[in-house]
Amino acid sequence: MSAVGSRNAGQGFTLALDAASSIGTVAVLDGWRVVSERAVEMRGTDGERYMPAILAALAEAGTSVRDLQGVTCGAGPGSFTSLRVAGAIAKGIAMGTGCPLFAVPSLALIVAASPLTVAEGSRWLASLDAMRGDRYLALVTVGADGAIERSEPLGLLPGAEIAARAAALGAQEIGPGAQHHAMPHARGVERCRAIITAAGPVDLAAWEPVYGRLAEAQVKRNQATAARVIVIRVATAEDLPAIAAIEQASFSDPWSVKSFQSMLAHTLVTATVAERAGRVIGYCVAWLVGEEGEVVNFAVDPRERRSGAGAALLGELLRAADAAGVMSLFLEVRESNLAARTLYERRGFAVSGRRRAYYAKPIEDALVMRWEKAATVGDPR
Repeated sequence: MSAVGSRNAGQGFTLALDAASSIGTVAVLDGWRVVSERAVEMRGTDGERYMPAILAALAEAGTSVRDLQGVTCGAGPGSFTSLRVAGAIAKGIAMGTGCPLFAVPSLALIVAASPLTVAEGSRWLASLDAMRGDRYLALVTVGADGAIERSEPLGLLPGAEIAARAAALGAQEIGPGAQHHAMPHARGVERCRAIITAAGPVDLAAWEPVYGRLAEAQVKRNQATAARVIVIRVATAEDLPAIAAIEQASFSDPWSVKSFQSMLAHTLVTATVAERAGRVIGYCVAWLVGEEGEVVNFAVDPRERRSGAGAALLGELLRAADAAGVMSLFLEVRESNLAARTLYERRGFAVSGRRRAYYAKPIEDALVMRWEKAATVGDPR
């Protein structure tokens, strides 16, 4: 048994961190029971107050960094700077001690940290400020004994439209300033055991929080160099004309605009676009359902191929899949499309099957390619 596997298997202390909002939170768990917690203001002080709060919580619990069996970090989306601070601390501790790092959606922690949300079968539309009048959303479902059963990211939505979205989903609003006011807090990890254990440890070298949006300072820098900067964001109805144009230029049997409209409206679909200098140059549409996902449409404007847009779209999809607890993804690609196959292979997809005469215009076989999250041992206790 590996060192990580043996440390995961026993009872011990876990450090939980979240800084998706302006408040940085800390919890220390013994097994799955919170034994100490802290909360500090992040804005204006960066990590200055956060690390002392972490050390104070560990001391109160009667343990220290070197004795930790695992670290769990809120994965966002949320405040760019605060998430970056918490993520860097979490990765530094995990790397320094050799203990595994686990990630949990910060929007799930809003629900999990609130005493109002323990009813089995209840559905909650959790939201956090995304600036510019928008909010990040996730549909969180509560299972038996108040455990968080599922957290489905729903992207961005204008704040004025959240009440209608909650009603359509049969959910109650929760979050800072929402119908039920609640903040994300690391102590919510106690109720997120199922989704954390199912997802397993993250890849330390590659993992970063899901920032959702770049920091305002980064946006301004990008505007100055917009001719070469590619931004990945959630697709909206306003993007449909550009998406349809790329679809027509890329495929001999293209989807209709109505097909894209239907996909964008579905709560289990993740749809993103690649944008440069205010122009959409590519898109990715995928289902993320439980532990499996499927890439159903993916294309880059023929004039923008080899620009990095495809790699950026695929990288964002894999980050979203990891945050949602997806263990495997698959897609189909024309056997002759060597450029696309190479892109997928570089991101960890491998050929797993063949569909005869799958494509028309011209008729051609499809190769089925699958990405699987690396197998892990143990849970985050």
